[in-house]
Amino acid sequence: MRAARPENDNAPVESPPPKAWILLPREHGAYAELIFPLITALALGNGGIAPILLASAAIAVFLAHELFLVILGQRGNRARAQIGSRASLSAAFVVVIAVTAATMGLWHAPADTLQTALLPLISIALLLPLIFSQREKTLVGELLVALIFASTLIPVARSGNVEIKTAAVASGVWLAIFTLQTLSVRAVKAHIKTEGETNFLPLVLVTLSLAVLIAELLLVRTQDPMILPLAAVSPAAVVGISCVWLRVHPRHLRTLGWVLVGCDLIALALVTASSG
Repeated sequence: MRAARPENDNAPVESPPPKAWILLPREHGAYAELIFPLITALALGNGGIAPILLASAAIAVFLAHELFLVILGQRGNRARAQIGSRASLSAAFVVVIAVTAATMGLWHAPADTLQTALLPLISIALLLPLIFSQREKTLVGELLVALIFASTLIPVARSGNVEIKTAAVASGVWLAIFTLQTLSVRAVKAHIKTEGETNFLPLVLVTLSLAVLIAELLLVRTQDPMILPLAAVSPAAVVGISCVWLRVHPRHLRTLGWVLVGCDLIALALVTASSG
């Protein structure tokens, strides 16, 4: 879902600075990882202002991330020199929106909502050292980002009076999907990379994907209620196996990205249906 680059993922990308006031993230796959768990959380809830406020806070944090990368120079020295001051002002504004929306959302949410926000908050804290050391684009960093996006679903859903167990299951589904999708993209990129981590990715991807499909077959036989949530992960598992089996070339990453979005749409329908 992210565009392939032959060079080091951790190197700053020099490009003409954008003119927009809000600098949008360049990693297109991150949009799906943000949006689908939030849509799921809002769909599962009973409405109200609290879920909307918390979802808005999550979006604001997402936007602030790109601004901080510019400020830190991780989008290139040219971008920092030309739009660093504008990025700083925008970041301050977005952070104020995030804090305000989160505070108001928690004020209107059930009392235990703050506790459910600990997982995404701790995950963000763990990601910060990777950001400052320019290792966010490593496999560990991307999986941690997937955990942040998926776990954000829990407090947003809980603020809409969704049972914690239901929210946790939905969050787990998205975490499994994003993990398989991250591994799929990295397995495809392995064609043009030489890092040691890429050597074992196809095997890990196929093993996890087969485990999902086998578990689903077992649940079909027992008619377990978890069959729909697990079925939501199955399209991503099939795509993962296909990427390895067909040896998809990095030139097809854009097509793969759209295929993964299609998997996300199927998963969204199945997750909301299983919790209905």
